Amino acid sequence: MQNKTLKQWEQAEHDLARMVKGVVVTDLTKQYADIDVETERFSYSVKCQNNVLKYNSILFETLLINTCNNSSMDGSFLKCEADRYAIKFDNTWLLFDTQALKEMLLHKDAKYPIKTTQKWLEDKNKAEGRTYNRAKMLSLTPKQLINSAAFITGTNYKDIK
Repeated sequence: MQNKTLKQWEQAEHDLARMVKGVVVTDLTKQYADIDVETERFSYSVKCQNNVLKYNSILFETLLINTCNNSSMDGSFLKCEADRYAIKFDNTWLLFDTQALKEMLLHKDAKYPIKTTQKWLEDKNKAEGRTYNRAKMLSLTPKQLINSAAFITGTNYKDIK
């Protein structure tokens, strides 16, 4: 049962913790390393993406930009120190080995489309007080990821084209 007081990303963290018999991380040092859930064996980064099927795209944040002064810093994907990378969309979960995923996406010969946040979202981020309000992201199709060596397992993904 979904808790209506949690944001979607928070609910996803709690759902994954329940699925893997783990706990949601509250330690800020771990959260800054993009670790959201832990079990005795693995740490997990949890991403909730809403428009995967609409755009046939899963996004990996590689750069954050402050549009006021053009300063930038690594995005969450590059900062991620979790063992596993879990992506939730619709009724689907995909689970990856983070190191293998990084090797694939960041390989010197890799050529994946780069997406940038839309202006309306940048304005919203700025209004919410976020210093880094623009993001650049690598875009891959779910099928590319499911067929990759980084893919471990998932739920409700068999019919994805």
